[in-house]
Amino acid sequence: MLKTIQSLSVWQIYLLGFERILALGFQLLLTVWVYQAVRQKKWIYLLAAYGLHAFFDLVPSLAQVGWITSPVLVEVVLALELVLVAYGTKAIFCKKS
Repeated sequence: MLKTIQSLSVWQIYLLGFERILALGFQLLLTVWVYQAVRQKKWIYLLAAYGLHAFFDLVPSLAQVGWITSPVLVEVVLALELVLVAYGTKAIFCKKS
């Protein structure tokens, strides 16, 4: 495993850091969904959080089985998913009265 880590190029290390930032942002958004599910007593929001988590994990899973070979493509799709979920979260939970 140490040889694998040492063989990474600089851009791959930055890509790993970028992926962790995306994952953290997504986890924060999912926290909002779970909080709203408890606060509003709407279990559909909890189920939506589960579904969104599965949706976010889909592309990395496809990369692991070899259906997607470009790590950059995986990160771009994850970034797009994050933006879409952030916009949807804002539209659903941040309504102006």
